Amino acid sequence: MGHNSTPTGTDLMVIERGSTLHKCSFTDWGNSVNPPYVGTTYGIAIQTVWGQIAAGYNQSGRHNYGNSGSMWNTRTDASGAYNLAHASGSSSSNQRPNTRMKIGGVWYPMAQNGTYLSSPSGYGPMNVWYRRSLISWAYTNVELDGSTSGTGSTGGVIQGISFYCYSIPAGSYNIFPNYLIGLKLTGTVQNTTPSNTANYSGSSAANHGAYTQVYSANPKAWTVGWNDFTLSTTFTWS
Repeated sequence: MGHNSTPTGTDLMVIERGSTLHKCSFTDWGNSVNPPYVGTTYGIAIQTVWGQIAAGYNQSGRHNYGNSGSMWNTRTDASGAYNLAHASGSSSSNQRPNTRMKIGGVWYPMAQNGTYLSSPSGYGPMNVWYRRSLISWAYTNVELDGSTSGTGSTGGVIQGISFYCYSIPAGSYNIFPNYLIGLKLTGTVQNTTPSNTANYSGSSAANHGAYTQVYSANPKAWTVGWNDFTLSTTFTWS
């Protein structure tokens, strides 16, 4: 467009959002009813922690998982509890738990499939092969935008989160004390792109700061299928 010209609806414009440039038509940019879909800037990291399982350990609880990204873990048979400031150190590829998020009253599934964890000792958000655990994983802004089918074009308020449980720990092992869920934005450190394989656990500045605690239960018991958590603190991404 020239300096003194009158733009037409098909003229292209460059919009800067979160230090990222996006291209859209002049019509889309000026339409207040249907604003331009330029996508979100930030990804989301999820962390779950729980304290010592009183009944012991060596009991399987398994999740269904997707076919991309990484899940991070720290676990021990020692007494005590983790919190959202702790960081994990071991990773497993392509085993992020099937997850969905509630936005505007609608549940949206993240990247996932129907495969279930085959190893009874494999780690996950409901596995007690070890007495206490910390689990974390993340979704990119591209995955979030794709899953919400446009809802995430300018961000969204997350009201709930859900994980899919394939099998529960036996009997009294299915009692998870001080079960916490935390969320935080990724891509907030300068010149970084949201990743689904990076280790965002813990609260260091390099790992994009502290988690916001969005859910707690003492104790938490699992059921087969989707386990829905209504957030005590809603969480916004953009």
